[in-house]
Amino acid sequence: MASKEIQLLAAEVFKADPKIIHQGLIDLDGHVLLDQSAAASEKSDYSRVSLHAQEVIRVSQSLNISDMEVKANLLWGRALLSQGDYPGAEERFTDAFRLADASQLPILKADSSRYLGVVAERLGDLPTAIEHFEKSLEQYRHIGDRRGEGRTLNHLGNILLMQGDHAGGKQYYDQFLVISREIGDRWGEGQVIRNIADTYLSQYYGGASKYFEQALEITREIGNRTIESSALVGLGNIYLEQGEFTKAKNVFEQSLNIAREIGNKPWEAKTLNQIGRYFHRQGDYLRAQSYYEASIEIYQQLGNQLSRSRVLVDLSLLQHHLGDDLVSLEFSSTALEMMDQFNRPKYIGQAQTQAGRAYAALDDLEHAKKHFLNAEENLSLAGEVNLLMEPHAGLANLFLANAEVESALPQVDEILNHIEVARSSVTDDLQDQAGAVPGLEGTHDPMWIYLVCC
Repeated sequence: MASKEIQLLAAEVFKADPKIIHQGLIDLDGHVLLDQSAAASEKSDYSRVSLHAQEVIRVSQSLNISDMEVKANLLWGRALLSQGDYPGAEERFTDAFRLADASQLPILKADSSRYLGVVAERLGDLPTAIEHFEKSLEQYRHIGDRRGEGRTLNHLGNILLMQGDHAGGKQYYDQFLVISREIGDRWGEGQVIRNIADTYLSQYYGGASKYFEQALEITREIGNRTIESSALVGLGNIYLEQGEFTKAKNVFEQSLNIAREIGNKPWEAKTLNQIGRYFHRQGDYLRAQSYYEASIEIYQQLGNQLSRSRVLVDLSLLQHHLGDDLVSLEFSSTALEMMDQFNRPKYIGQAQTQAGRAYAALDDLEHAKKHFLNAEENLSLAGEVNLLMEPHAGLANLFLANAEVESALPQVDEILNHIEVARSSVTDDLQDQAGAVPGLEGTHDPMWIYLVCC
């Protein structure tokens, strides 16, 4: 709204005293800026969000309008969160929480607590994140805020998914999907459909593809570029698993362009990692390494140690394929040290598998066996049945190296039985969508597993 229009509206609403008109004008100005900031947030225009939000805070403080100040802090914090500035986002959300609490604004207090939970989740502090989410969920349900309830259920679903409880995560997502459709929240619907797709990735990729495509359709309709970028990454992973490399590269590049255009550093780093995996699968190790290293650099800048350690596992496998197992072991060992502070058995198990392969190549069979056994334990705990096939293959290889065929055969049988069960559990229509036999999807090195079985 132009400033002249604001003046006319202010004069109509605050008819008499010029001082009141002036105050009303500032108030209206603040709300217009707040609306502009919210609109920019929906379009992932983070710099404009921050600019408007700071001006709203200045206006609201001058007039002592607490709710407007809290909303501006939340919008600003969300922009910083998307840019990977976790300390900055936490500061904004903490200010919002304190002011909402002091001003008795229950919905905004619940919103602030929920976003503090998101920061804790991104930093790997899951107990603190769960504590914030559970408090928010209780408050939303008490005041009847369905939108807030749904979005908190989404966050709790994310945590269960990280912990390997895919069925539990999907239950939360399904609740959020019902709420989103009931209240007409298209943003929420797009987000949760994209997350539901992730729950299928642990089983078979064909079941996930239709959800990523639905999420893309919705997010392009509403213009949410952040979710669009993340859905493209998910779809690219499926193409990569199917061996459709041209399609994979195309959608990864779309995601990377979007992430860079909107300044979303976490998704830029994630996409760089996936492009690295694309080149890795293609056997272009030099370019794969450059993308992995670019991803690690961003994660290091963001202070995201967990994501950085995951890319180090990819680098470990790359060095193994290059035949430099001392460096491979260094990368996987560093990743394990970094993961010590996080309770993520899935990622720990993957790092242990890569360390086991490096030890085996260096003829340190005792340490290799120890790492493969630990990887089996962690991946079983995480419910990652596909990924579990890699340490099985590693142990089979070790037994074969010692001519212990009778010990190797049960490991191979585990793998072959798993593939057979996975194949038989997928219906014909989903098999057609998947384009590949289920069972080893999501593993770092499926061809190696097949070769061990042979």
